Amino acid sequence: MPGNAGDEQTLPWVGAQRSYAGWVPNVRSHLSFSVIGASRRAEAYSREFKGRSRLVMAFERRTSLDYPLPEWFVRRRWPDLTQHWLLEGTTRPVRVFHPDSDDPDLTRDRQGMLVGRVHILPHQAEPDWRDRQGHAILRIREELMLAPSRPRDAELEALRAQIVSLATHGSLNRIEVQFALLRTGEVRLWFADETTPSIEGDGEDEDDLRRIAEQAYFFVKDVVHDHTHHDPSSDQITPLVEINPRDADPSHVGEVAWRRETLWSLSREIERLNRDGGLVDRRRSLGIVAYAQAFQSGLMGHLRDPSSPTGFRKAPAVYDYDFAHLKESIRASIDVASTAKAQAVQLTIAVTATVISSISLAASLTSAHNGSQIRDENGGPAHSIGFAEGTAAIRLLAHDPFLSGGVVAILLLGVLSATLADGEAGLFNPLQRVISQLSRATSISLARSSRKQVGINWGLHVLASAAALCTAIACLLVLVAALGG
Repeated sequence: MPGNAGDEQTLPWVGAQRSYAGWVPNVRSHLSFSVIGASRRAEAYSREFKGRSRLVMAFERRTSLDYPLPEWFVRRRWPDLTQHWLLEGTTRPVRVFHPDSDDPDLTRDRQGMLVGRVHILPHQAEPDWRDRQGHAILRIREELMLAPSRPRDAELEALRAQIVSLATHGSLNRIEVQFALLRTGEVRLWFADETTPSIEGDGEDEDDLRRIAEQAYFFVKDVVHDHTHHDPSSDQITPLVEINPRDADPSHVGEVAWRRETLWSLSREIERLNRDGGLVDRRRSLGIVAYAQAFQSGLMGHLRDPSSPTGFRKAPAVYDYDFAHLKESIRASIDVASTAKAQAVQLTIAVTATVISSISLAASLTSAHNGSQIRDENGGPAHSIGFAEGTAAIRLLAHDPFLSGGVVAILLLGVLSATLADGEAGLFNPLQRVISQLSRATSISLARSSRKQVGINWGLHVLASAAALCTAIACLLVLVAALGG
């Protein structure tokens, strides 16, 4: 691994042939390495090391869930989609960006970078190697579970060497990826020359290396941060970007390119959640906005520059997003959607209650009508009304209380909802907007005073409501008259 570990200006990924950059979403720009893996499925171990550093190890079984199937079924049906992942690294000093100072005491974090390796233990097809790997995995888990809570430095070194040895000799075709994780969430991945998987230089092999790096990136993100604003199974809101790929656009390469790609990806996710999602997704988008603001303020405006006294320089060709106004727009859309949903719930309850009461009214009127009729020789009413009788429209309404109740409910609630249920905002259907627009247009045409316009606008709404109410009352009168006859 290049560079001197004691020099905070040395960047271990510089000079690597295949280097990648990404970002672990966080809003504080100060990740804590001591809690890595604390809330995830990984077995993790983190202890202070040599008084000025920290040793971190995490081990996890991961299954590539590209199918909408349970994980246990995928593991049995396609065992090669399951791998075991080991992260091991130590912290070291690094220069951090401070916008107003180049004081070494303010710009140096003595444990600001976690540097180490990610070991990938693939599925073993051969039975002998599969048994050997299974034994090594059990030993690794036992070592982490039984590791001392207050270890000496020699014990930590022995523990790390033992676990790495088990991972190295317990799997055939083990893959190793170098990584560096900074407190800001910046992640660097690269392949060391001596451990890069053998490739022949064709495009497919290059794509395989990129896919390996991406899976290592997802593993690091999974054990480092909580998936608060997105589903853990789809942790792709921030991409892994290759630094200076061979086929890159010369105007979109290097340190600026991965920053742009990350911010664009966050912005696209915000737009997707607001365009395609419901209330929950819109509220989640506010969390993604917080991520984007943290990334923009913490990493977009500067680049590392070892020749600068501060260790950083201003980033060229980088522009900021106006997330403050975007956040207000999202909050407004959440308020509107919440109001619409609340009114829809109220309307549903009102429809249900009105249908039930209308059917009860029709049934009681039918019973009263049949009770007042002269009895025939069988003891029943001579001119009774039943639920299945009636031919003409009025007679059908009079003879079928269920149909009568439904008609009354539809007329009453349908028209009232079109005129009274927040008609100004037009939340339910196009008819509301038509009535509201007609009312506003009429009020503007008839009056110039804003007070008069408001009066005319509301007066037309009252007339529309009265018309709806009169229609419902007329239906009830027809029903009562038919049943009473």
